[in-house]
Amino acid sequence: NEVYRLASGIKAPPEKTNMLMKIYLLGIVSNTELQMLSQYFKPQNMKVSIEVGWFDKFLFIYSFFAAIFLLLSGIIMGSPYFVMGKGIESIAGLFVIIIFILIAAVVGKDYRAYRVLKRVRERLIELDIVDNPDKSIQWNINFLFHRS
Repeated sequence: NEVYRLASGIKAPPEKTNMLMKIYLLGIVSNTELQMLSQYFKPQNMKVSIEVGWFDKFLFIYSFFAAIFLLLSGIIMGSPYFVMGKGIESIAGLFVIIIFILIAAVVGKDYRAYRVLKRVRERLIELDIVDNPDKSIQWNINFLFHRS
């Protein structure tokens, strides 16, 4: 247990570490992805309980839209200089695009975590390891359209 905690870099109680070790040994998630997702996993009844709060769901959505906005902003601001500029202007335009892409990658970290969590959750549900398979990890807006 201690060896896994040191090797993975995930600090957790022993029962959670055992659960994370079992998930890792299934081969459905890499160690870096498991570090990113460990905050959402909780041991429950010898199974995995995936807990995603409303704030996490908000971060998933915000991360996606902020990353897209930054990516498009960088392309809109940098491409005219890159395409029509001469010499240093062209290099500056490319630099602006690259900087905005890197910032969008950092801002989009939570959305990438959502995509990995979704993939891992689906695989764990197939293996019947999830304690709460009916609980959604994303916002469901169907309640707005459902009439009683």
